[in-house]
Amino acid sequence: TDKTIQDLVKSQNNYGVAAEKNSQKIQTQSQKIQDKFNDEKQAIQDKIDLINKETDARLKALDATKSQADFESEVAQATLEYQNAIALGNVQGAAAAKSRIDQANRDRQYELARTSIQENADAQIKPLQEKIIYDP
Repeated sequence: TDKTIQDLVKSQNNYGVAAEKNSQKIQTQSQKIQDKFNDEKQAIQDKIDLINKETDARLKALDATKSQADFESEVAQATLEYQNAIALGNVQGAAAAKSRIDQANRDRQYELARTSIQENADAQIKPLQEKIIYDP
């Protein structure tokens, strides 16, 4: 009976060792699956970030083009009004048109300066943000 008990203890120990090995294999496989999932998730997020970045750049270019066209249109219209008022001797109309031209120029200069300041700030912030996101 001692032999039988020893055999049972030995069998239990063998099962325990086998169970531990299986548990470790399952944990390893589980970690590999989790790592793969995280890699795939990061790849998708990288694609989304790239799409957003490209979209932002296109929209920014579109906005800049529209802003420039609006400015040119405003100045051209005000210039015609100014020339017409001068030709008719309408001093008040000429002054109002000149004021619109001056205001359009001030607004455009403000917009360009503001855009330049923001772009400069963005250029300085971007490398810092990348350090925060990608540094371990």
